[in-house]
Amino acid sequence: MLTSTNVAYCVTLCALATLDRGELRSRVLNSPTFRLILEAEAECRDIITAFYSANYAACLDALGRIKNFLRLDIFLADHVEALYERIRMKAMCQYFVPYVCADLKLMAAVFRTGVTDLENELAELIRKGHIKGRIDSEKQLLCSLKVDPRYQTFSNTLNIIDQCHQRLQAAILRSNLIRRGYTRGWH
Repeated sequence: MLTSTNVAYCVTLCALATLDRGELRSRVLNSPTFRLILEAEAECRDIITAFYSANYAACLDALGRIKNFLRLDIFLADHVEALYERIRMKAMCQYFVPYVCADLKLMAAVFRTGVTDLENELAELIRKGHIKGRIDSEKQLLCSLKVDPRYQTFSNTLNIIDQCHQRLQAAILRSNLIRRGYTRGWH
């Protein structure tokens, strides 16, 4: 049987793992349907509010407190670890957004880990392309990579040219096939 508690925890974890901050606010926090469910489970509401407010330490601490409870949930048990990893990854990515350089010692304190472990996690996020930055291990900083807007525009232009070229070749091929009678019309 599915209870409102199951729904509240499921919505909380799935929303944190998949929605960006704007969607989190509009689809969960401002949703009349979910607001009623979250009001019944204050802990879930507090977790979502903490994440939305960029209070990642409080959010992750609260998630840590309910982790064992969620492992007993028949619907969530198999997914708890993957959801927690995704939430932590999203929190790290969002934490870094406003910074040009972030102090790894402060970030490690927020994410309740050591600097070395944090560096490993961040290196993985950088490798996967979730964070555009580099780690300065000597100064213990995470610095964003500055993307030259001209380079980005040039790269986008080349992609558009390639797409147009492919479409043009396909149209010429289609035209030649129709002209030679191999096909009828634009099926």
